[in-house]
Amino acid sequence: MWGEGTMKRAEFTKWLKQPRLLDGAAGTHLMERGLPFGVCPEAWAVEHAEAIAAMHRGYLDAGAEAIYAFTFGANPLKLGEYGLAERMEEINRRMCQVARSCARGRALVAGDMTQTGQMVRPFGPLSFEEAVEAYRRQARILREAGVDFLAIETMMDIAEARAAVIGAREGAGEEMPILCTMTFDESGRTLTGSDGRIAAVTLAAAGADAVGANCGVGPAAMEKVIVQMAAQTHLPIVARPNAGLPGGDSMSPQEYAAQTVGLMKAGANAIGGCCGTGFAHIQAMKRNMAGVTPPVRISFPYAVVTSVSRWAQMGQGLPLCAVGERINPTGKKKLQAAIREGNLEYAVGLGLSQRAAGASALDVNVGMHGVREEEILPEYVLELAGRVDLPLMVDTVNPIAMERALRQYPGRAIVNSVPAERERMETLLPIVKKYGAMYVALPISEEGVPEILEDRLRNLETILAAAERHGLGPRDVIVDALALTIASDGNGAKTALSVIDWCQERGLNSVMGVSNISFGLPNRGAVNGAMLVAAMARGMTCAILNPCDEATRGSILAANAIVVGGDGAAEYAAAYTKEQREAEGLFDAILSGDKSAAKRFAQEELDGGRTPGEIIDGILVPALDRMGELFSRREVFLPQLMSSADAAKQVFDHLEPIILASGGQQQKRVAVIATVEGDIHDIGKNIVGLMLKNNGFAVVDLGRDVKKERVAEAARKYKADVVGLSALLTTTMEKMADTVALLKKEGYSGGIMVGGAVVTPEFAQELGVHYSSDAAQAVTLAKALVGLK
Repeated sequence: MWGEGTMKRAEFTKWLKQPRLLDGAAGTHLMERGLPFGVCPEAWAVEHAEAIAAMHRGYLDAGAEAIYAFTFGANPLKLGEYGLAERMEEINRRMCQVARSCARGRALVAGDMTQTGQMVRPFGPLSFEEAVEAYRRQARILREAGVDFLAIETMMDIAEARAAVIGAREGAGEEMPILCTMTFDESGRTLTGSDGRIAAVTLAAAGADAVGANCGVGPAAMEKVIVQMAAQTHLPIVARPNAGLPGGDSMSPQEYAAQTVGLMKAGANAIGGCCGTGFAHIQAMKRNMAGVTPPVRISFPYAVVTSVSRWAQMGQGLPLCAVGERINPTGKKKLQAAIREGNLEYAVGLGLSQRAAGASALDVNVGMHGVREEEILPEYVLELAGRVDLPLMVDTVNPIAMERALRQYPGRAIVNSVPAERERMETLLPIVKKYGAMYVALPISEEGVPEILEDRLRNLETILAAAERHGLGPRDVIVDALALTIASDGNGAKTALSVIDWCQERGLNSVMGVSNISFGLPNRGAVNGAMLVAAMARGMTCAILNPCDEATRGSILAANAIVVGGDGAAEYAAAYTKEQREAEGLFDAILSGDKSAAKRFAQEELDGGRTPGEIIDGILVPALDRMGELFSRREVFLPQLMSSADAAKQVFDHLEPIILASGGQQQKRVAVIATVEGDIHDIGKNIVGLMLKNNGFAVVDLGRDVKKERVAEAARKYKADVVGLSALLTTTMEKMADTVALLKKEGYSGGIMVGGAVVTPEFAQELGVHYSSDAAQAVTLAKALVGLK
């Protein structure tokens, strides 16, 4: 029965086969019922349970078939911001009790979950396991409180979203249905750069039972995200767009309902409301849904792996998925030394150079004598995930290291590899399944490397059968054709090509370590190139190789042009057009976020006679400005912006002692930043602070929920050149105006800039201050306000 907490995952999926209507906004309703500034909404709700019940009843009467218990921010980390972490169980249980008492027999009840309020590594200080534990604890209580499914919503970072799904699964058990929806901006990207395709693939891999989008934008802008998701997953899709913002103007119920029908036609199985919606919006949606059904999903024919902001696909008829092989210590003394010294920057540099050379993904291997892979590999995977925007192939024979790396990787990875050795298969395949990875099937058994085709195929059949028992299908595997050097086995190439033929007949992806074929021979590039073209012509879809080798790079481009066709010839020509090849130097190192290269190039500039001031004004500042432009156009995303700023900081730190030793002084302008009184949202403000620091400002961060008097006091005390104010809620915009008025009354003469989701250029103009739409623009604006170029 609905609202009894007995629903299983299969039943939830079946329930979503029919178009479903969810409830609407909570914040909008509760503010109308007297929810005050600055308090914990969930704690207030416990003291005003009748207001919550009235909200639930209103949405049920409007036609909602599922309501969200008011447990949105009731995780221990979020409650801890108010000093209420010890009340987590009480708050969650009471809110579930209220929702279930309203919904019993009429609708399902979701246990609502959201962000912790902190960024998860690699983009913030919160460890993955700390985030998982917070979600695990809340999910366990929600399950015990009898919810029908868990709804993780308003997630802005795919790393934290994965932590939420994994924590929810571990806390609530294998049979609890989990829905996860993310928040996208007008460009169709999350804060850290994931689009709808990346989100759908990554969340499905993490174990979500349904995916979707909520908040951030209205129905029209959300539609393209739903289309992307529908093209990538067979999971049910949920859409809950905004009609406005809490306390602000909203779309009319009729207009909103008309537009949300478009979301169902785009592929959403269930729709509901987010900010700005009320009972009338849900009621209008109920009327408009009659007779509308989501389209039949067409199976996406290609396998996909993801990073935070990029995806790579592989399949017949596509350009080769080139996996860069250089992050592997075998035969590489510099990388071996870097691994022993704990120098992750060297591996990041290898990753960035392979990305620039056209790699689609990166193989990551740190295995060598004396190295504790279970400790080091996860750190390398996390650092690369945050700095190089390519999907990763995790390469190790250590199953503990493999699981730890896959667990915190913020995307869908490839496991390299699963052999036909029974013990290793039974250890690795459950890990592959748990984290939704693809895997390389290696046709090697306990008897060793088979030289004849029949033995290889027998081993592959063994792996595929075992994988199927663990719930893995043909789209999850990449078969290693196992290229052996023709120097010792004259039929090595023919056997590998026959394996590729076998894969093509079965619609399986295949891969090869191309350079193995030429080991021990002269002019290896010619042999590798010939093998690459032959393998692609037979249907090989993926290859592990060195894309930085000019001959290999040329072979890939030529093979794509000849075998795949399409735009391959144009891409081949473009790659060899001088104007389109990037010059190396400090400017490019800053853009790519390569910290070690940036420091090296800065020293080369000094050795060449440039002064620190010339380097800063002539290279660093223009590079950061360029990165800001790219970010504002959404051509790069938060991870790349932060990496670029970190690289610039390395150079600033390198130049500062030289400036001081020469009798100069690096003058730092002071910026005081704060989230205004009544508002506890500070992720955006924190990013602005980081960016200002990395652009040479001394930043005084007053935190969130800051009274106007404290802002004015800090501006006086620190002689602030700039004051930056942030607000996310329309209800706190008044506090922003009060803070600006006090600063002006006290004679503050520096620059004032404001920003946040609800702040507009018109509002800033009303206040007589400056508006910034994002972190990059905030830095540009701050520089202009203090007279810096």
